[in-house]
Amino acid sequence: MACKSDLGGSSMILTRTITRTFWVALAVAPTLFLSLACGGSGTAPPAGPSVTSFVPAAASITAGGSTTLTAVFNGGTGSIDHGVGTVTSGAAVSVSPSITTTYDLTVTGTGGTASTQATVTVIPAGPVITSFGAAPSTLTAGGSTELTAVFTGGTGSVDHAVGAVASGAPISVNPSETTTYLLTVTGAGGTATVQTTVSVTPLAVPAPALKIASAFSGVIGGQIELPVSITGTGWGTRDIPLTLIGAPDGIQGTGTIVADTWGAYLTLTIDAAVLPATYAFQVQGTDGTVTQTARVALTTSLPAALPVITSFTPSATSVDPLSRAAQDRSTRTGT
Repeated sequence: MACKSDLGGSSMILTRTITRTFWVALAVAPTLFLSLACGGSGTAPPAGPSVTSFVPAAASITAGGSTTLTAVFNGGTGSIDHGVGTVTSGAAVSVSPSITTTYDLTVTGTGGTASTQATVTVIPAGPVITSFGAAPSTLTAGGSTELTAVFTGGTGSVDHAVGAVASGAPISVNPSETTTYLLTVTGAGGTATVQTTVSVTPLAVPAPALKIASAFSGVIGGQIELPVSITGTGWGTRDIPLTLIGAPDGIQGTGTIVADTWGAYLTLTIDAAVLPATYAFQVQGTDGTVTQTARVALTTSLPAALPVITSFTPSATSVDPLSRAAQDRSTRTGT
């Protein structure tokens, strides 16, 4: 550019390329100044790129989720790392990081480069329990069933001393009573629980009973012994006397089942006056707490008849001794 000087009415031209207009004062004498007025016409360098904003729509997401990144910039071309690539200013792009990730935005232009960062925090997903059940869910005491848990995102454990379980792997249990099992799955994202109940039907408890033969026979005027036993639960710890109920006159019974034993003999006495017949009656046993009866039928019969001697006589009431002697000799000599 050209600068014009004013020095005592004289002028001169100074040529120098500069980038902007300025004033220069030179002291050439105590009372004389040289002033230059310069005007510039050069080109300024281009401005560098700038980033106005770069933020995620959600600063935190759960693992498996997604968010968007929006960059606002000018003066260049924008690009985001972690595989996102080229972006347009103001246009949102979707990202789904599996872990907490810091994204770098770089804007490159003829005037240089500008960059900034944005972080998306990933919160681990909590465990998910798909199912937890028993097959079968109802059983009889003494039986067993299998528990199967299906879950993800953690380690599974079942209470009631079952312990650690693997997803999808059945495990056998044999509860003695109806039981509710709790499955707990613990992972980096928290804890999940669920329950399942196994219903147990108690074994049928046999009722107390008195057992004796339902039919038997006896001889009039004699005695018979009949085995009697008790079964089932509920009997006490005392002796169980046995008695007859509804028996006809002339038939008596005595017997006792001693405490803590399960059987005895009932002795029946049949009087001679009892007629031959079939008699129905009951045998009863009681320990003061439990009373049970059993129906029986007794058939009585007369004793077997004694042998009777109808006759016992000699073929001759007298024998001649001489004739007997002669007969004996004839037998010995064969004459």
